[in-house]
Formats: sequence, structure tokens, C-alpha cells
Amino acid sequence: MLIAGIIAVIVIGPRRLPHYAQKLGELIRMFRAQLTTAQTRAAQSVGGARAGSHLTPDATTHGESCGRR
Repeated sequence: MLIAGIIAVIVIGPRRLPHYAQKLGELIRMFRAQLTTAQTRAAQSVGGARAGSHLTPDATTHGESCGRR
């Protein structure tokens, strides 16, 4: 991590580094918020499908519609 900081100071420069660090922090916060939203939606989607499903299998799960037994 220290090496990455040293490289950043050399490449970006000490005057612009705080600005880019702030932008990187904003980007990480936005990414985490979107990831949390996606995880919540996926959990609700899976939870909703499980709550509404029944344990009775339909004909396609046993190959009966394809002529197999």
C-alpha cells in the first residue's frame, strides 16, 4: 500500500493527489451503495420466488413431456 501511495505521488503529483483521492473515495462509496442495492434486490427476488413456489413438481421436471419415464 505504501508503494502504491509513493507511485501515486510521483505520477499524479502532490498537489493533485488530494483531489484524486477524494474522487476515488466517492467512486468507492458509490460502488458499494450500488452493490448493496443489487444484493438487496437479488435477495428479495430469490426470497419472493421461494415464498411463492409450491412443492408440487410439474410434468416437465420428470421428463414426462418429452416421452421419457
